[in-house]
Amino acid sequence: MKFITIANLILVLISGAAQFTLNQSELETTIDSAPVKIGLALSGGAALGFAHIGVLKVLEEAGIPISYISGNSMGSLVGGIYAAGLKITEMESIAINANWSRLFSANPPFGAQYLPERQQSQRYIIQLRHRNFFPALPSGLIPLQNVEFLLMDLLSEIEYNTYYDFDSLPIPFRAIAVDLVTGEKRIIKKGRLSQAIRASIAIPGVFAPEELDDQQLVDGGVQQYLPVDPLLEYSPDFIIAVLTMKHNPTVQKDSPLKPGGRTRNAQREACAETSEAIRLRRSVSAKGGQIGSSEVSLIDIVSRSIDVANISDLNRQKQLADILIEPNVDPFLHSDFARARELIRAGEEAARAALPKIYAKLASRKIVGSKKKISPRPLPLVHAIRFEGIRITHPRLLYNEMKTCPGNYLDFKQLVNDLNRIFNTGLFEAVNYRLEFTGNPSKTDWDEGKPLISPGFKKKSFRGFKGAKPLCVDIIIKIKERAYGFYSLGLYYNNIDNVGLGIEVGQGNLAGSGASVRGVIHWGNPNEYRLGLTGTRLFRLPFGYRLDAFWRSLDRSYYKNGKWLTDYNTDNRGGVAEVGYSLGRDAYFNVGLNAYQATYRMPPLAVFDSIPPKEWVIGPTLFMEFNNFNDLFFPSRGLTYHWRGLIASKKLRSQNDFIKIEFATERIIPLSTQILFRYGAELGITWGRLAWTEFFHSGGKNLVGFAQNEFTTDQKAIVRLGFDIQLFRLFNRNDYPFYLQLFANIATFQKLNQLADNFQADSMLFWGTGVGIRTNTPIGPFQFVFGVADIAKSPHYPTARVNVAISVGRDFRYLKD
Repeated sequence: MKFITIANLILVLISGAAQFTLNQSELETTIDSAPVKIGLALSGGAALGFAHIGVLKVLEEAGIPISYISGNSMGSLVGGIYAAGLKITEMESIAINANWSRLFSANPPFGAQYLPERQQSQRYIIQLRHRNFFPALPSGLIPLQNVEFLLMDLLSEIEYNTYYDFDSLPIPFRAIAVDLVTGEKRIIKKGRLSQAIRASIAIPGVFAPEELDDQQLVDGGVQQYLPVDPLLEYSPDFIIAVLTMKHNPTVQKDSPLKPGGRTRNAQREACAETSEAIRLRRSVSAKGGQIGSSEVSLIDIVSRSIDVANISDLNRQKQLADILIEPNVDPFLHSDFARARELIRAGEEAARAALPKIYAKLASRKIVGSKKKISPRPLPLVHAIRFEGIRITHPRLLYNEMKTCPGNYLDFKQLVNDLNRIFNTGLFEAVNYRLEFTGNPSKTDWDEGKPLISPGFKKKSFRGFKGAKPLCVDIIIKIKERAYGFYSLGLYYNNIDNVGLGIEVGQGNLAGSGASVRGVIHWGNPNEYRLGLTGTRLFRLPFGYRLDAFWRSLDRSYYKNGKWLTDYNTDNRGGVAEVGYSLGRDAYFNVGLNAYQATYRMPPLAVFDSIPPKEWVIGPTLFMEFNNFNDLFFPSRGLTYHWRGLIASKKLRSQNDFIKIEFATERIIPLSTQILFRYGAELGITWGRLAWTEFFHSGGKNLVGFAQNEFTTDQKAIVRLGFDIQLFRLFNRNDYPFYLQLFANIATFQKLNQLADNFQADSMLFWGTGVGIRTNTPIGPFQFVFGVADIAKSPHYPTARVNVAISVGRDFRYLKD
């Protein structure tokens, strides 16, 4: 009996244990199969943040959906655009193909300005701004306006359709920034996404702060480099953090480091705040602005300082993450925007290396998450347009740049284009917008067809709208006027005229019209002083004008039969008045009146006996130019031509009656990525007795093989061609290609009827050939040309001779009026 009782008891215990084991197994199965939502935190790092694109690419390929994203600085840019629904392939294409030099430039994109505006703005290599002659420093050394335009173009419609709420994006998102005044971290969750990203990437001292809700916001990395805790608001089940930080700044750019090759202890040691800061300071001071042996920029120095500023918070953020992915960015600089492809690849490699750990931690768990679809909202009706920030500029100039008008439905693409046009006037440091939704117009307004207008716009009635009345919006365009005073500095050298220094001081945007008054001093050859009023547009209209007074002293050489004879000086004093019109973005013409007195200082030689010591040149001028070169001073493709006409008349008190016409053209055709073919021509024709100061001067770079100014003639015809062969890139920069050049040219200085009546090649034609090198430099183009002239001519004429032409810098001189 006892045996049976004991046996029953054992059976009960076994049954209970089995039931307990079964329940525990079911519980574990229930826990493992609970849905998992993943949050992704993306760190800053400037260009290093391109690695985030590679991480996102691999996570997508692996079928790991992301439910929430937080980002700081470059992580905000990548994460915000991805959260807004852009495809990863689009993001990769933008990162690799974008012209980052242009995006970080304060200058409008090529072709956005009229040709005279481009020529004036690019004449000098250094341009500074002043207010009342005191230097005016920008709030950031590198502007981000063009980057912000790119963000507006990508995101403005998405922002509107998601009601300016980051939780309504396809993936909920948080951007991190810091209030520059209070120093407090700000987690941005509403508003315009493009502005939030712009605020988060504003590295202090490098990029200007972003004004948002009356706060000056800068890079969130100042407080939090890796923003994991902002994700906790969403209570994610699993957090992946991506850290793009250099752990060994002394590594060479080309060092073959393997991803994931550092131990955790080595990473912590490399991130030690004190030792890292000391190493940075020593490296910069000892090597003249270099970390290791790699050149660094201000972006690199400030970004690296941000890296090491909050190590304690960084370690805390790491602990909050379930998985930490660290792409190997040691071989790169924070400013390596041109190496986006390699950085994306580094992100891919790190993400693939982390996949086994992610799979292990999420084994048998169901990952959920899908991008929300965005439903388009009805577009609002533009009720009014207002401008904020105007102090000097005439409002009419701005209204006339707008194609967005009250009474029309808001077109975001058109609005962004309007902002671009306003910025491209060159009058403003920054242009932005905000929208104020005003609700529906009153019933009285609709029924009576009351026009809703802004100053500067034509009235447009709303009568005729039927059914539901659309939402209305006021567009407020915020502008920041630049300091309109300017200092410009140019430096130029060639082996004939030696060093030239140019200084220009002026005040722009007079009375809000865009006109400029300026004083010019050029030292060298020529010495020149100039005072004038210029404008490249009259408010909105593309009318140009110029009123200049000048004094110029120019030394020249005189050659006879290919041999130097003497030097002489020409002194010109007078003025020019012109008005013109821009024919599209790449062409314009001017008509005007030129009047000056020329004084000659010449040695007592018979060749100069017929030239008076002084003579007046007065007459109407006509000038036309077309130029679509991709760079005015260092072109690699395009076409340019110009022609100039002058009619001097005794009736206007000119010394002589004459007509002078000059035409020049050049075209550059890329035959491949490495070879350019160029050809050009010059033609000069005169009738009457030409003033000595108006004679054509040929030789040097415009006639290879011959000395500069070797030919002083009243007629000319030159044809030339050549090839540029790219050998390498100077400093490994795309904008500094190094070319080997090959030249050939032929010229005549006879009148056409003389060539036809009595043609003699040896006496009437002059030919030359040469080789050279050409590259770009920080102060402008460099060119060295070695030429040989008149090879194989008859012994009765000058024998073959060689000449060298060297030049460096932008030629800012006013050699033609």
